[in-house]
Amino acid sequence: MSQNISKRVQILFVEVRKSKAGNNYQVAQCVVYDKEGVPKVGELWSFNKDLTLTTGEFVAEFEISVDMDRKVSAQLVGMHPVSKTGVVLPKADAAVSPAK
Repeated sequence: MSQNISKRVQILFVEVRKSKAGNNYQVAQCVVYDKEGVPKVGELWSFNKDLTLTTGEFVAEFEISVDMDRKVSAQLVGMHPVSKTGVVLPKADAAVSPAK
C-alpha cells in the first residue's frame, strides 16, 4: 500500500527552465520547515506538466517511487493552498492550476 508524503512549503519565486532535450520544467525557491520548526530555503523542481506552480503557502504532496536502477525518488504530484489561518483550502480554490 502506497501513501503519499505531504509537506508544508512557502513558495517565494517560480522560474520556468528548459532541459537539454527541450522540455520545460519549473524551479520554485521555497521555504520548508523541519520537525523543530526551523526554516530551510531550497529549490523545488517540478517536472509535472499538469501543475503550474505559483507563489504562496501550500501543502505539497509527493509520491515516492523506485526506478529500474532501484533509485528511490520523490515526485511532486499535488499542491494544496493553505489559507492565512492555516487551513488547507479545497482543490476548487487552488492557486496551483493545471498547465495549459
